[in-house]
Amino acid sequence: MSFFIRKRGERITTAINKKPKPSNTEMKNRPNLKKFEFQRGRGMKRSQGSRGGRIGTNQGFSKKPKFDPNEEIESSTDDEEYNEGITDKPGQIEQEEDDEIQETAQEKKIRLAKLYLEEIEKEEQEREENEEVDVDLLVAKRLREDILESEGRLRREISDSISFDPNMIFSLTSSKHLKKSVTCLCISHDDKWIFSGCKDGHLFKWSMNDKKKVLMVKRKETLSKRKQKKGFTMEGKVGNPNSCHSSAITSIAISSDGKYLATGDLNKQVVIWHPDTLARIHIFTGHRGPVRSLVFRHKTHTLYSSSDDRSIRIWSLDEMGYVETLFGHQDTVTSVDALSRERAISSGGRDSSIRVWKIVEESQLVYNAHPNGSVDIVKLINEENFLSGGDDGLLCTWNVNRKKPLVVLPKSHGVEKSFDGLYEFPRWISSLATWTNTDLVASGSNDGFLRLWKCGDRFKTLTPVLKIPCVGWINSIQFSHGAEINSKFLAVGIGKEHKSGRWSGSLSGVKNSIIIIPLIPKGKPIEESDSSESSPNYSPSSNGLQSSQICTDANESNSNVDITAS
Repeated sequence: MSFFIRKRGERITTAINKKPKPSNTEMKNRPNLKKFEFQRGRGMKRSQGSRGGRIGTNQGFSKKPKFDPNEEIESSTDDEEYNEGITDKPGQIEQEEDDEIQETAQEKKIRLAKLYLEEIEKEEQEREENEEVDVDLLVAKRLREDILESEGRLRREISDSISFDPNMIFSLTSSKHLKKSVTCLCISHDDKWIFSGCKDGHLFKWSMNDKKKVLMVKRKETLSKRKQKKGFTMEGKVGNPNSCHSSAITSIAISSDGKYLATGDLNKQVVIWHPDTLARIHIFTGHRGPVRSLVFRHKTHTLYSSSDDRSIRIWSLDEMGYVETLFGHQDTVTSVDALSRERAISSGGRDSSIRVWKIVEESQLVYNAHPNGSVDIVKLINEENFLSGGDDGLLCTWNVNRKKPLVVLPKSHGVEKSFDGLYEFPRWISSLATWTNTDLVASGSNDGFLRLWKCGDRFKTLTPVLKIPCVGWINSIQFSHGAEINSKFLAVGIGKEHKSGRWSGSLSGVKNSIIIIPLIPKGKPIEESDSSESSPNYSPSSNGLQSSQICTDANESNSNVDITAS
């Protein structure tokens, strides 16, 4: 190293040479460093961004400017724009802050509570508009039920007081477009509309008042791989620009306020629709496998989706964005369900596990179920209890605080024989439904009956209540949202094939349709109706069932059912 030091008041220059120290001969032949240094100090400046420079070039250190305390600093344009609307009037900023804070947190709670009470009072008045009742008592009862429901302790026993009228059953179908099995359905919260998807890739909207199809979004037309190899193109073919599903629709869900409708398909996408017009709003992509199940959290716009990629994704429809992904299952997540709490429950298919996801705590509870089969469906009965079913024919009830099922019901839909009767296999439970916060649940398979069950005390028993004829694969079931039995009905999606594949073969004599089963209070006289009055009436006897099989006694015993309570 060599240092060049000037007198006081002049700049100190340091030059660092990484090469070895030159010899005396080289030092004699070197140029006059002081001359170059003097020129660089006066006329040459260091380039911006360089840390140092070689001597004799235009890269180096420049003189440090002196600081003037009286120098005025010009403001940038951003500061001018920021200060443009600010005045120097005293108290103006404080007044604006006071206007923004119009109420305290306590006042806000009181205001929201009053709005909630007014809403409940209005609903109860509309429900009891023809009767003279005390509205205050109804509001108090409703508040008590809401508290019990949030804690998971609300339970209404209605299974012993329901029945059905076979003359009131009717079907919804479209012979032109519904050529393949119905895979999923959902009911709007005012019980006026039913939305369904099928293996054809069409999305349907049905009217309960008119009992017919009102809207439909057809499948998106695409070319098969064989036609693509042969050089075919889509030129000249004009399709519906609103269409986006080019494969089977596997799942469907609607929000509590009826603002959003969500569908999932085998092409790994989740599509958001407007329920009134079936106009496409948004498409979510992110899953790496087919979407298997969708559900909205109650009274929110939070959507849960499960997929073959062994994950559950959470979407926020308020921001139309992705929130997070839940990992833990080791196989296809076949089903997901949720209620009011910020929790979700899912079934993991062949990994034989059920998981309760605590979103806020970022933890999960694991339940080992169906060791000899696949857990295909899980449904919440309330916030503390749930129901599960699978391809092993087991029907189980659970409590979130216990690792083992409360009751195990083997062969709940009987058995089917194969290989000329040499082997017997339990029938596959293909769908489940629960009447939330009650003791009534429903299950479906391909045995020709929709079965209703009563959950006993503390959900430790399952007793058969009704068997309703439904020929074909029952791929989807849902209870309507009405609170009273008089306005309650079941929507059942029927298909010739299982919703997940075609390995079981196509059933003969089955029509792909949606069957509507109204529920009535037990003891109400069954009305006689002329079969020639309305064409959409559903006739179970036309599919080979006898009239004596239509209605069964509530105390009928099932020869294939063994109840085991843990």
